[in-house]
Amino acid sequence: MKKWFAVHARPGESVYAARLRRSVRVFGLFALILIPVYTLLFASRANLLTSTMSIIGNSLGHFRGLVIWGVCSAVFFLVFTGYLFVLTRFTNRRVARMLLLSCAMLVATVLVPFLPEVMPGWAALHNTLAMAAPVLMVVVMYLFVFYLQKVDRHIYKRAILFLSGVVAASAAVMFLVGISSLLEVVFSLSMCVFLFCLLVWVLRSKKVDAEDALAEAENELHHHSDGKPTAL
Repeated sequence: MKKWFAVHARPGESVYAARLRRSVRVFGLFALILIPVYTLLFASRANLLTSTMSIIGNSLGHFRGLVIWGVCSAVFFLVFTGYLFVLTRFTNRRVARMLLLSCAMLVATVLVPFLPEVMPGWAALHNTLAMAAPVLMVVVMYLFVFYLQKVDRHIYKRAILFLSGVVAASAAVMFLVGISSLLEVVFSLSMCVFLFCLLVWVLRSKKVDAEDALAEAENELHHHSDGKPTAL
């Protein structure tokens, strides 16, 4: 496993190109296997159509599992989306703060108890956070995708269709069965696949110099760590 994650540049390949190749493996592992499998296993502890992850975690005694899912998902979405921001040189700080807020709300959601009969006030807060976090995440994704129109229109067209499909599928599930574990599974897994597809499209684009963007971000990080001001 350690060898699988190691960075080994091929002949004539830069270390940044090797890191980009590794990022596909690492993010692919989380986006296509770990997060989806854990989500499905946790959600299947109860009826997908009549229960929610909040009920499974709070009423059915699986609170630790709920927290693990929420924290891991939030960190995954934050790190993966932030990485895509770096590769495409998306520097909108307001959108970055919105991304951070949406992930923080997801973590807060799983930490706030959902026991309506015992703690109705906390349950109401839980519901508010649970609704606001994915909505804000979708807004962030749309703003990012709109930016990609300036970077590569081919990526933009694919991304806007995919993202709109995720929203439409989630809305359809909510309309047909209401707020349920099925809705949470559909949205979470669809977003995982969407982010991974974005990574692949960005790395294959001839209009995106991901190696240079990664090197630039690393140099800027070194400047900040050394206490040296960067050029505006």
